[in-house]
Amino acid sequence: MNEQQPPAGHLQRSASGSARLTDDSDEACAPTGPAVRVLLVDDQPAPLEVLEALLTQLGFDAHTALGGAAALRALQEAHFDIMLLDLVMPDIDGHAVLDFCLQHAIATKTIVLSGDDTFDAARHALQCGAFDFVRKPYDPAALLATIGRAVRQAELEHENRRITTRLRDSESLHRFIVNHSPDLVYMLDHEGRFTFLNDRAETMLGYAKDALLGVHWEVLVDHPDREVARHVLNERRTGARASTNVEMRLLPRSAAEPLAARSETSFWVEVTATGVYGEAAPGRRPPFLGSYGTIRDITERKRTEATISFRANHDPLTRLPNRALLRDRLDLAIAQAERNGSRIAVMFLDLDGFKEVNDRHGHATGDRLLQAVAARLRGCLRRGDTLARFGGDEFTLVLPEVEDIEAVRAIADKVLEMLHDPFHIDDLAFHVGTSVGIAVYPHSGRTHDELVRNADAAMYRVKSAGKHGYHFYTEDLDRAHAERGDLDDALRDAVAQGALEVSYQPRVCLHSGTVVALEPCVRWRHPQRGLLDIHRASPGHEDQLLAARIDRFKIARALEDTMQWKSDGARLACLALPLSGALLRDTAALDDCLHLVTRAVIDPLTLVVEIEEHDLARDQELLPPRLRRLRAAGCKLGLSGFATGYAPFALLEHVPLDAVKLAAPMTASIGRDELGTQPARAVLGAATALDLGIVAEGVEHAYQAHFLARHGCQTAQGALFGLPLPRGRVRALLDGQPHPAWSAIHAAGM
Repeated sequence: MNEQQPPAGHLQRSASGSARLTDDSDEACAPTGPAVRVLLVDDQPAPLEVLEALLTQLGFDAHTALGGAAALRALQEAHFDIMLLDLVMPDIDGHAVLDFCLQHAIATKTIVLSGDDTFDAARHALQCGAFDFVRKPYDPAALLATIGRAVRQAELEHENRRITTRLRDSESLHRFIVNHSPDLVYMLDHEGRFTFLNDRAETMLGYAKDALLGVHWEVLVDHPDREVARHVLNERRTGARASTNVEMRLLPRSAAEPLAARSETSFWVEVTATGVYGEAAPGRRPPFLGSYGTIRDITERKRTEATISFRANHDPLTRLPNRALLRDRLDLAIAQAERNGSRIAVMFLDLDGFKEVNDRHGHATGDRLLQAVAARLRGCLRRGDTLARFGGDEFTLVLPEVEDIEAVRAIADKVLEMLHDPFHIDDLAFHVGTSVGIAVYPHSGRTHDELVRNADAAMYRVKSAGKHGYHFYTEDLDRAHAERGDLDDALRDAVAQGALEVSYQPRVCLHSGTVVALEPCVRWRHPQRGLLDIHRASPGHEDQLLAARIDRFKIARALEDTMQWKSDGARLACLALPLSGALLRDTAALDDCLHLVTRAVIDPLTLVVEIEEHDLARDQELLPPRLRRLRAAGCKLGLSGFATGYAPFALLEHVPLDAVKLAAPMTASIGRDELGTQPARAVLGAATALDLGIVAEGVEHAYQAHFLARHGCQTAQGALFGLPLPRGRVRALLDGQPHPAWSAIHAAGM
């Protein structure tokens, strides 16, 4: 995993080996006592093993529960400080586990780890008491930062309970000797002047106790609290009716200053007061003599309460309101708009290109960029507006009492303008745009959930239209969402029924012109839309099991066709099999894939298994050993999307690669006059230095093929050599003759 530091602090191990949280900006806030107990809950053994090993190495006392039923048993048998919980489990899901914890008041901080990152799933988890929601696949450094925040929050709550308990217990104890009391003990006469003070007056207030004798209490009380003090310090009630635990602010005095020279900085105290009466004459009420009580400094308690309150309602990184406070403020704005008939605008902002900043420069730089973005966005706020961090690189802006749509447009334009200029961090300039979706109350929703969900939907319309802009929610977005869901369902049915086809993209040797490899591509013949690319047919689906099943189908069909071509005498040197990270993460699917390869009557060395660079970067601990299993079975390994910035070069040392594939955008940057070819030259040079075979995809022009061949690229594919062909038309290209496009390449100067 990357050695990156979380923004709010980092985890260390103490001398005793237990987990310890430290913070670079505050004092260390975790004791060096027993290790933090963590319960890991998932229905898949592999993620549990990885997390258990990682957390144990960091000094946590990690325990695992395979499935929801095992989690419930573990929670009943022992206490855990932290629980990492998967939501989607077959027996008892994570929502049921959260409900169980809520019903039984189990004080365990729960961090939900789930591939289901829908708004409703996150909302339900947080409503059921989850501390945070982390999307799978997660970044290990970000997960450790979230665990650190959970530990810190639990310790703050524990510390607050400890302080409160100590204060409550101290109130029930008899004072040992008044002048040695930790509280200031006082007595007032019937006019409110001090007649007695213990020695605590000097340390608490800065006055010698004798200097206050005969002085009225108003000298000490801060002006905003004098009305409260008047009711308390003129107290005439006794017994259970006496005033207790009344909070107010006092003004201390610096040493050597005269009595009238008070400090401008007040501090919080807790005051008790009981009336004192003399002997009553026959037939008359007892005379009021004055009052007595105690004054306790509660500055630390108030500071702790304020810290907990702030962290419960604010994002620790940007210090903006979090989702909980956003909901409260939006609900309040809706209630006010309902009364006065005004409008509310909700803007959902998602940063464009932020992931690339994280991947290329690390999460520490990404966190500083988020802080800079938040600071700029504050400049767009009117009085009464709320800017909140919704999560990740997403922000939400609530604009109550907007006059009309044009006013909302003006603010949206201002947001885009504010984020247009580059952000400068560590001598680097980052250009980050934003996609903004807007929902307006009451036309685009009447509740908090409807407004946020519809603004989110409008934001995705901006993303699909080219990013960096804004779009108002309209009802057609709901229809588009429903159509996408229908397409997802139809795709699942097509996979279940085997209604998929495999076409083959030829790869041509740039030196001989012959077809030396084929890359299988899965197509779906939709009854209304015709033949669709499986990866573009339903861009919204994130069903990992479905992706693994599609890969399994592709492998089986490609191996079957390859064996047939081999038996027909075809000259095919290589079959390239792009595999998704979903298949490699699924142990059973990977085993099935290896079984298909070993059963095939072909040389495994003719198989090149290719994985996308972003998949490798996402699962840097899990995927390399899985890829080495394929290598041990005799397959060659290729990396698609090489040097797109997802995986650091250091990671490549752990994967025995044979070849890399240049991404289509890099190929497209190669112009006829070789302008803008420096990135392509650098990437080709890096691959050559690593002694790797090079394949280029997206080759459309002969001059591109010419450039690639001159700079070390051996094989190419793309429109220049034809689109993917059905298996019945592939055999004609495997006769060892140059590809028909070869003459065009020669004409370009090769």
